[in-house]
Amino acid sequence: MENEWITSDTGTRTFRHARWELTVFAHCPHQITVTAPNSEVDVEVTPDGIECFGESSSGYSFSGIRFTIPWRILAEISAFQAVQSSTGK
Repeated sequence: MENEWITSDTGTRTFRHARWELTVFAHCPHQITVTAPNSEVDVEVTPDGIECFGESSSGYSFSGIRFTIPWRILAEISAFQAVQSSTGK
């Protein structure tokens, strides 16, 4: 299901949009995990902001790659962080 938060039987919450996935694990409810559709991309949400890194390999060297995080994903991350900030987590 896309564009809505789904809660599993274990309490883990998941949101999917355009092959991106946000996960809030039940054992760590104050941290959101971002999974991009491209395995060469790493996105991490920290208290200071969103860290983004992407690289591709051409066999012998690596080069940075550009990627776009969809606005809907950014909106959900921002909403999650706003709730965490208001609760002091």
